[in-house]
Amino acid sequence: MGGAVLGSLIGSSLGKNADDLNQMRLSRALDTTPLHHTRSWVDPNTGYQYTVRPMRRYHHHGHVCRRYKTSVMIDGRLQTATGQACRDARGHWQVH
Repeated sequence: MGGAVLGSLIGSSLGKNADDLNQMRLSRALDTTPLHHTRSWVDPNTGYQYTVRPMRRYHHHGHVCRRYKTSVMIDGRLQTATGQACRDARGHWQVH
């Protein structure tokens, strides 16, 4: 994710510019983490520590969606944001 982390977090949270590994971990967190619980991981390539906390589940235009809070620790600085993702027709999470 590298330098894209900050733009991604500030703009619409973890997801839009995530590399494949972090996108997979975000999807897994949205699939398996109960509301108001957290899922954390460390990116082995950057050492950045990510935390995702699903906050709400809802339906939008027939799609299952989740609103979530995310944070990432980059070089000792914590960046936080709120995001939302909805499943597409293939069942993949799409960050909005």
